Amino acid sequence: MNRSYMKMNKWVWGFVCSFSMSLAGHAGTHGDLSYSISGNEVRIYDCDETASGELQIPSSLEGYPVTSIGESAFKQCYYLTNVIIPESVSIIGSFAFEKCYRLKSMNISDNVSVVGRYAFWNCSSLTNVTIGSSLTTLREGIFSSCGFKQVTIPDTVTSIGDYAFYRCGLTNVIIPNSVISMGNWTFADCRSLLEADIGDNITYTGSSTFYHCPQLARVDLGEKIMSIGNNAFQECEKLAGITISPSVTSIGDSAFYFCKSLTNVSIGSSVASIGAQAFYNCDGLEKIEIPESITAIGNSAFEYCDIFSTAIFEGDAPYLGTKVFDSVSPNITLYFYEGAVDFTTPNWKGYPCEMLSEASIDFDNDGLPDGWEQQIIDASRGVIADVDQVKPEDDFDRDGNSNYTEFIAGTSPTNGLSVFQITDNELTGSGYELNWTTITGRVYGVWWSTNLVSGFMPLETNLVHPQNSYIDDQHSSEHSVMYQLRVELAE
Repeated sequence: MNRSYMKMNKWVWGFVCSFSMSLAGHAGTHGDLSYSISGNEVRIYDCDETASGELQIPSSLEGYPVTSIGESAFKQCYYLTNVIIPESVSIIGSFAFEKCYRLKSMNISDNVSVVGRYAFWNCSSLTNVTIGSSLTTLREGIFSSCGFKQVTIPDTVTSIGDYAFYRCGLTNVIIPNSVISMGNWTFADCRSLLEADIGDNITYTGSSTFYHCPQLARVDLGEKIMSIGNNAFQECEKLAGITISPSVTSIGDSAFYFCKSLTNVSIGSSVASIGAQAFYNCDGLEKIEIPESITAIGNSAFEYCDIFSTAIFEGDAPYLGTKVFDSVSPNITLYFYEGAVDFTTPNWKGYPCEMLSEASIDFDNDGLPDGWEQQIIDASRGVIADVDQVKPEDDFDRDGNSNYTEFIAGTSPTNGLSVFQITDNELTGSGYELNWTTITGRVYGVWWSTNLVSGFMPLETNLVHPQNSYIDDQHSSEHSVMYQLRVELAE
């Protein structure tokens, strides 16, 4: 009886043990690979660090499909140059190929839907990578410190995590419109990056997104960016210009810190705040327009911009932090429009300050007011985009008069039939009466002659707007009199 009981006991224990093993699955090896089977699927969880050259992961083992590559599975496999991943794999774990220094190529198939954090971190020789169309998220650090110069981000991707392309060899990047969020330090320290186009559906650039990209010369911020994060473009030393769209409401601290080549900054009409040191040490920046939407400018925002000399405030005086315009050009002057409140002259917050009328603004210092130049920009239908492109010596309407001549005369630079002339003259009882069209800020002169050989002589040289007529009572008896009308800017 006792012996029979003991045999049954062993049989029951053995049955339970066998059942438990079938639930847990089992592990095995295949060449340099170690794998486990669970739920009728195979996971590659390790590779011998001495594996070298090209390695092909089989699509199935023991009759089960290989569906995943585990966390750190190929970590520090220094000698692998290529790993061929089968179409059966749908998941690549975090740190899966970390520090595979000699890995040159990687094809992430369209069946891979998840790639974990830092999956290809520090694959410094990885020069060719294909990202499949099933990925929707490029997780934190996924390609950090990789060597590739080009990458196509598929339009299935909706988010890009922190450090995703940190310190990569990229020369240009295009973020598709499918992406709606981008993390911090995403492209930071990409030292070969020349150009970046940010998709039209991203609303926030993140902190230090393009930090220390010293070759970055052009950035398109997209149409829906609402906030430029702290340090977003810090130390982008080749960045020459930036257009901040009307969708942006804030510029973060040190956003353009030490962008030494930055000469052209256009701040959109919705920006409410400029952060501390936002444009600190931008040596090429000479002037800027502060839109009326701005209510606060942080400490040292423009400090150490060596040649900065002009700030034009389009609205009321904002809150001004400390040292905002310190250590800039000795000729620094702040300007505000007539009617703006809380400014003071001749100084405001310790800086020289003057009031001006909109008609006198000449932001590009070419002698043509910016408001006047705008009519040429509008008439060009997109050919001319900025006042800097309107040249005084050009003749936009091709009527024989330069843009500057038309400005002085008060004629239209976009209408070849608009000319400066005496509009009417007649002999009255008092003499010859001359009439013309005048504009404010001009001084007119009437000159006369009886022939073109001897030239013209002055009759009156100080006729100031709004006077628009003159009676010549000295030459009414002359049989032939010629008149010349001249105009110049009033002092």
